[in-house]
Amino acid sequence: MNREEFREGLRKNGYLIAALAVLAALAVVKLLTGSSESPATPSSAATGGPVLPPAQQNLETLQDVLQPDEQAKAIAQIDQYQKKIDAEPEAEDTPAYLMAMGNLYRQKLRDYERASVCYERIITNFPDASGRRDAFLQLEACYLALEDQTGLRRLYDKMIDECPEDSQEYLYAKQKRDEL
Repeated sequence: MNREEFREGLRKNGYLIAALAVLAALAVVKLLTGSSESPATPSSAATGGPVLPPAQQNLETLQDVLQPDEQAKAIAQIDQYQKKIDAEPEAEDTPAYLMAMGNLYRQKLRDYERASVCYERIITNFPDASGRRDAFLQLEACYLALEDQTGLRRLYDKMIDECPEDSQEYLYAKQKRDEL
């Protein structure tokens, strides 16, 4: 990986890196203060689930606290991207905006249906887009999360139809379709 690829990765994953830094900082503070308090969480008898160790309880509580802010940021970013797409639907950057929107829907909001719409638009409307291969993989992840066998079959068929027979994508799609 060269320096430019590393910088691009940092730029694209800024929210994730910031969230991890916050989590790490809070863990360090907890260790340094020696706090043994655990957040109020329902007992396993109340929830019917396993009792989590204090560290896991703290992580889940922290995620619950951070999540609304992260969701608000993701929604704001999606709105910005959508405005750019609406202004110039056929622009060269449109597939990148759609990919970013799909990733935000999938990773931050866990809205696999809306994410799949973004990835499908890339695959259908931008056959020469550089991120199209990634769109296939991200769309597969959405269909798996949604347990959408019909969508998976349609996706694998499209990959088989469009990819060269000796490509990794073709072989992968053929294998996965045969497993359905």
